[in-house]
Amino acid sequence: SVPALEINGELLTQSLEILRRLDTEFPSTSPTAPTEQPPSQQQQQRMTGGGRGENLEAIMGLSDRYNVDNDEWLHNRQPSREPELRRAAMERLGELDSILALYPGPFFLGKHVSIADAAFVGFLTRLA
Repeated sequence: SVPALEINGELLTQSLEILRRLDTEFPSTSPTAPTEQPPSQQQQQRMTGGGRGENLEAIMGLSDRYNVDNDEWLHNRQPSREPELRRAAMERLGELDSILALYPGPFFLGKHVSIADAAFVGFLTRLA
């Protein structure tokens, strides 16, 4: 099934597009900015691979790297590739853990849920 949302006659079918649009249309119901101190420039560069964009957009943009539908390790049928693919998957999960550690709190941008968390919920649910 494909996610879909129609707002003002415009049909959106991409998950991240839908999240961004909902956040734009209903800003008071979905926090997108961190309430804590933002990460240092060094932390932000580590998170975004060079400091590209705002924290929220950078985190959401990374969600495609964690698409379980196309994950080689989860869909591997070659036992000989298992160690290599598992190692790569664990590195990606380590990167995700480092991003989560940038702000205090259990969520990507701190103590409150944001659309960045929603961008990863499918991946994390299917991975569990």
